[in-house]
Amino acid sequence: MIKMLIVDDEMLIAKGIAHMIEKSDFSDYETRICFSGEEALDILRREHFDLLLTDISMPGLSGLDLIEKVREENLLRDIYILTGYSDFEYAKKAISLGVSEYLLKPVDRSQLYQILEKYSRTKEEKDREERYMMERAISECIFNGSQEAEHLIGNLGNSTVIMAEGIFTNHVPLSRHEYKLQKPAGFREYILQVQRLAAFITILPCEKAPEYLEWLKQNHPHLYAGYASAEIKSSADLRLCYNQALQAAVVNHCFLKRESVNYNDVEAFFSESDLETSLQEYFSIVPSQEDLVLYQILTQILNGKKPVASQADAHNVYVKQMLEQIRSSYTEDITLNSIADDIGLNADYAGKLFKKEMGMNFPEYLNRYRISQIMECILQDPALSFQQLAPRMGFSNPSNFYRVFKRIMHTTPSKYMETIQAPSTALM
Repeated sequence: MIKMLIVDDEMLIAKGIAHMIEKSDFSDYETRICFSGEEALDILRREHFDLLLTDISMPGLSGLDLIEKVREENLLRDIYILTGYSDFEYAKKAISLGVSEYLLKPVDRSQLYQILEKYSRTKEEKDREERYMMERAISECIFNGSQEAEHLIGNLGNSTVIMAEGIFTNHVPLSRHEYKLQKPAGFREYILQVQRLAAFITILPCEKAPEYLEWLKQNHPHLYAGYASAEIKSSADLRLCYNQALQAAVVNHCFLKRESVNYNDVEAFFSESDLETSLQEYFSIVPSQEDLVLYQILTQILNGKKPVASQADAHNVYVKQMLEQIRSSYTEDITLNSIADDIGLNADYAGKLFKKEMGMNFPEYLNRYRISQIMECILQDPALSFQQLAPRMGFSNPSNFYRVFKRIMHTTPSKYMETIQAPSTALM
């Protein structure tokens, strides 16, 4: 749906344009009219519109003044003007303010329809490009801690972050496309899928959250939703709001089993260090061991935290080479000595370089990387077993694998598999 605000102090002209659009084939346009620049500015400050069509010459706040205010306050992107031949100088000024189209008075029906058709095409292209850029910026911010797109993140304003996930449920997997089907119209939302799993982050204006949560309830009742709202002005604001929505979603999935949970309703719960005590005190819930294990696993997965850092986190050229060696040979019996020899470094020196760059020693990183590959396989196919996978991923000693897994994942392999393979929590 394209929301269009038509502004002209001549009532008949404004109503006439709205009537022409209403009687046309442009059913995706929703029009609203007003008769002064002051009224239009007030409306735009309170509501979202896609397109402003304004007369240039109006008493009081003129069309040019209105356009300047809109640009200063970043109220909307696309502006068209109504002008007569005698207002050509004003039209040139409007173009300098980013106006991309104009309509001559008296308004010709065919010209109006022509620019509306053109706008529909260009808006779709712009929206797709902007959505891609914004969703990429959001992903980089949440999962990689990037601040490179701070100017985009700061445009989110008063937003609600919704985490909806159904990773360990007995429903068919969902793709991002399937998740978006039949979503309510008129939403300015951004949607990210987490690691190709049935886990989706939606960010949208706060006032739209209740309607969106209702849509979620009706269309994806098997997803557990948690949400949080905030004035998002920076990457730090977004990461905090996401983490709050994530915590609410995981608590909902593991313990509360509600349609959705507001972080504000469970905030006090997270100030407690003892998980089981908190559940009993705040919700009168005695958690099972399986649910406690599931809570740990989901938190790790949805935080996008793999057991290892990425190659992009390294700056030293030798460390990058060592990481590449791990990625290409982790299934083999590799050691710090063998890799250091391959790249022409002393093993002690190579170990110091690696720890300085990656924040952990070489054997620890190698173990974590191998565990991450096993986890990826298990998530994709829970029918696989750790006994099958561990030797293939470089763990030749079963006892060593058990110790490493428990230390990194904070649970045993058997408890982890029980959680995944339980009938009520089968992996999608």
